[in-house]
This record gives sequence, structure tokens and C-alpha cells, in this order.
Amino acid sequence: GLRLLVKNPVMNISNGEIEKFFQKGYSTKGEEHGMGLNKIVELQKKYKYDVCAYIDNYSDLDWIKIGIIIK
Repeated sequence: GLRLLVKNPVMNISNGEIEKFFQKGYSTKGEEHGMGLNKIVELQKKYKYDVCAYIDNYSDLDWIKIGIIIK
């Protein structure tokens, strides 16, 4: 299989809030953003891969980590 992990630093985000990141149009960056993670979920249904997302603390920073696992 194939595993892809992407991480970005975040502030004041809990694991419970991660679901918002996958909603169409939701972004912490402002307007004209928030399309990519929603597209990952749409394609997940078609291509049958797993998506995981969680907050991890590393080097005194919080990171959102989003993974795609293709079997």
C-alpha cells in the first residue's frame, strides 16, 4: 500500500474540531480557500482509501496531521 502524510502547524485547534476542516468552503485562511480537503473526502468514496487526521504536539508546536492510506 501507499501512505501519504501532510502536516501543518495550527493554533488553538482540538481533535474534536478537525471535522470542520473537511467541510466544503471551511478554511482558516479566509475566502477562496477550503476546497482541497473536501475534495479528498469526495474522492475517498470513489477510490476507497482511508483518511486519518489528528492533532499532534512536536517541538512545542501543535500540528494537524492528515494521512491518506491506499491499500
